[in-house]
Amino acid sequence: MVTPVIPSNGTYLTLEDIIDNYIPDDGDIHMAPTKVVSLENTIHGIIMPIDEIERISYWCRENDVKLHLDGARLWNASAETGVSIADYCKYFDSVSLCLSKTLGAPIGSILVGEKRLIEKANHFKKQNGGGIRQAGMLARMASIAVDENFSKLHQAHLYALDVAKFCEANGMTLECPCDTNFVFLDPKKVKINPSVLAACAKKNDVKVMGNRFAFHFQNSLVAIENLKKTLLEAYQDSLANPYVSRGAVRLYRSVSQSSENTVVCPEDHKEKK
Repeated sequence: MVTPVIPSNGTYLTLEDIIDNYIPDDGDIHMAPTKVVSLENTIHGIIMPIDEIERISYWCRENDVKLHLDGARLWNASAETGVSIADYCKYFDSVSLCLSKTLGAPIGSILVGEKRLIEKANHFKKQNGGGIRQAGMLARMASIAVDENFSKLHQAHLYALDVAKFCEANGMTLECPCDTNFVFLDPKKVKINPSVLAACAKKNDVKVMGNRFAFHFQNSLVAIENLKKTLLEAYQDSLANPYVSRGAVRLYRSVSQSSENTVVCPEDHKEKK
């Protein structure tokens, strides 16, 4: 069983969040005891401070709990903070690193850990049909991505920061801080009609979807300006023509000659009393 935890500070997990949700071996028999803590850095583009990682790592080792890192975009955290990948990884029992997202390799992720862990991971991979023969070409592509593209990541962060500041300056509230290469608009406060956004994007020759935007060093300045123009046009339309998502609508109607209310939920077409 997985126990999802919402950060109390609204951005990243702290040791206190984990302790509050920790389930010991001698706890409730109806719940799975905590054996692994899994963190993500970055998460929503937010950098998790390394001093908080150190606190959590010390607590996990003291309590015989494994610590895993989803480090798909750890490269971004490292590029922005100057903390090396090695310094981040030393606090974890296992780390996954994506080579295709930020770094731009065609495909691929790697799992980092002690030899015994990797051997067991390979066993499970093989058991489930995984495995690649003649993987040298993929490894070479990954090596080039690490060696040649890591130094370019900060450009993606600059693009994101430019768009984030533009959004805030024009009244578009962000869902979370822009630390690296993501900009998330707050869907509760910025209710842009998806159809209008798509039309504006097509007109301005930029591809967008939803309220979350990822930036890459291969983007162009023209694309960034087109995105800002698209967002502003769609947002101004939403002010003039308020949009309500159908999935969020709740219709309430009174049942005649009854004190009960029937709640109609459009998303599942079920009536609940």
